[in-house]
Order: sequence, then structure tokens, then C-alpha cells
Amino acid sequence: MKKVGLVALMAATTLMGVGVVQAEKGSKSAAGGLEIGGHLDAVVGWQHDGKNARGGLNTVNDADTSGRVGFGQLGDFRGAASAKHDTFNFYLDSAEIDLAKSFGENIRIRADLDLGRTLSGTLNALNVEQAYATFNIPAGNGIEVAVGRFNLPIGIESVDRPDNVALSFSNIYRFVRPHSGTGAKLYYAFSDNVDLQIYAVNNLTDRITNGTVTDTAVPSAGARLGFNWGSEGKKSTLGISGFWGPEGIAAGVSTNRHYTFGGDIDFTWNITDKFMLGLEGIYRQDNRGGACSPVASAQNTGKNCKAYAGQALLDYAFKDNLDGYLRYDYLHDIHGNYTGFDSQSHVFALGGGYQITDGVKVKAEYRLDMTLPAAVHGTAKGISHGFALEFAYRF
Repeated sequence: MKKVGLVALMAATTLMGVGVVQAEKGSKSAAGGLEIGGHLDAVVGWQHDGKNARGGLNTVNDADTSGRVGFGQLGDFRGAASAKHDTFNFYLDSAEIDLAKSFGENIRIRADLDLGRTLSGTLNALNVEQAYATFNIPAGNGIEVAVGRFNLPIGIESVDRPDNVALSFSNIYRFVRPHSGTGAKLYYAFSDNVDLQIYAVNNLTDRITNGTVTDTAVPSAGARLGFNWGSEGKKSTLGISGFWGPEGIAAGVSTNRHYTFGGDIDFTWNITDKFMLGLEGIYRQDNRGGACSPVASAQNTGKNCKAYAGQALLDYAFKDNLDGYLRYDYLHDIHGNYTGFDSQSHVFALGGGYQITDGVKVKAEYRLDMTLPAAVHGTAKGISHGFALEFAYRF
């Protein structure tokens, strides 16, 4: 597995190098005005799971995770944690090509194509992260309309790992927060400091079909009211988000009931030019009969599935090209719907990033996951911890 991962990484790096040359030549050409960008993101890491480590299922997030996300430093790549298990591997997180083209001043199309986003970094997985068209309606300050597949405006973490401060994703992102959707979105800026986004999507799991599961007859919806202030490039933001929808499916057909709903508050504060604080809190509920699959137990019989979580991120820039960060995140999966077992998890991550040159950054991180199971699973706490390095090249 290690040799395969390394060979895949080397091959992808070579291919992306060729792609960069073509992009530099083609993105500024007069033929069509096509803009080409993207990134290569590779991770190498080690994780140790203790004797009571377990869990990780992801039943509610978008399809590129294959429903197998786990706890720990490498939970995005290798899947669920297991007792007394060690992993040391190379992973191609994503080789992404971003394409964009404008038609006049009012219409623009964009597509973000990811290779290798499936767990374990396989190269045969193509994920269309985003693919949408936008146009403007001349009303008020201008309403921007996007139609297609797009990232949902929720939380402080980007879908693209290189754009985040931390190397690993929080458990909020992994297990609770919706990521992407296929539908339509409206964006309106009331001023330079206040904006509103409203969207309707097929469903909040971003699966049009998955075996017997199909899209719901009535779309799900969400919104984010955003506030921002500060200088360009160092803006602070506060976002208040909500999402809702009839996610219930029975025999492959939408029931148009058994709703899912939740709310999220994200806050990013650039206190000084060097110091940043990020905060996020989320609550989610999936009603029984819908996207609710609680762990079978007397305590869960007839209950709706609920979870709440939060995170705090501190980042300090020692130099223009060097930063260090500390993150804590907490998740309470009350009925086991999101991680596979009733539990509370505490995660501590310590790391830093070094900007080698424009577009090239290396991150290093140590992460400790501690899970506390509910009484129905026993009382032994599970520990997973590990270290990882990330190399990200954006062009």
C-alpha cells in the first residue's frame, strides 16, 4: 500500500507539472478567454489507535467521502478507527483543476474537478466538486444567481484542504456539516459589510442516487446572513446559517416528510495582523423516518437523531511565511447517527504552516482524538493520535 501510494503521488505530481505548463500558456490566450487554475494536495501521515478506539461512519455528508470517514489524524483517508491499529501511508488528497470562463459581463461558468478525493487517495476517483453557471439580475445592488453544483456557504472550513489554516478537518466538517449541493443559489450584497445567500438543493447529502436512495421530491434549502469588516485580505466575518429539508426516503421514493434541520454560527476575527481567532458552533437534527439511523438501543427507540458540536481555532503569524495554530473541537453525537456510535469526542490539534514560495505551502500537525462512549457501549474511552505533513501547490 505504501509503495502504491508513493508511486501514485509521483505520477500525479508529474502530470500536474505538465498541466501547470499548459495552464500558464493557455489561461492568458485570446482563444475563448478560458481561465485555468487548481492545486495539488498530498499528505503523508501516521496514526495510532488505542485498544478502545472505534467509530467513524459519516452517513450524512457528500458522496466523495464514500460514507467512511473516521476519527483521528488520517480519518479523512483510511476510514473508521479500529482497536490497536497503526497506519503510516502517503495520500493524494486531491489534484484539482479549476476552469472558468466569462461570457460578456453578465454570465460566467465554473467547474472544479477533483482527482483522488476518495478515501485512501485512489487515482480512479473523479469528483465534480463544483460546476455551475452564474448570471446577474439588475435589481438593487445586483442579485447574483448560480445554478448547478456548488459548495454550501456554511462554517469556517473550506472544502479544499489547502485553503484552511489547519491540516486536518474538524469533526464538525467530517460528520455534521453539509458540504455541497446541486441546485440554485442567490447572493445579494446589501453593502460592503452585509450580504445574504439563499439556496435550494436536491438534498443535503448531495446524493442524487445511491442504490435505492433517490433525490427528494421537494428540495432542501438553506441560507447564510454574513457580516464582514476590516481591510482587504484581513477581513473578519460573522455568519449565521440555517438549513432545512424533507430528507426522508422510503423504498427509493421521497416521503416528503421526516425533516432534517440545523443551524450554524461561524466567526473569524483577525484581532491583529498576526493573530486570528476562529469560532464555530452547530446543531443538527435528523428526524426518525428520514436521514436518521440511530444505534439500536433502548435509549434510542423512537428518538430523533441529534448532534451538536463546536470548535475554536487560534492562529498566529510568526512571520509573513510562517504561522502556528492550536485547535480544539467537540462533538456530541447523541444517538450515534453521525459517527456510528453514541459518543462525545474531544479533539486537540497543534500545527503550523510554512509558505515556501507563492502558491507552495507545507503544513505539519499533531492531532489527538479522545472519544467518550455512552453507557450503552461501555465506559472505556478511545484514544487515537497521529502526525501528518501536507504539501500543497496552488497554481
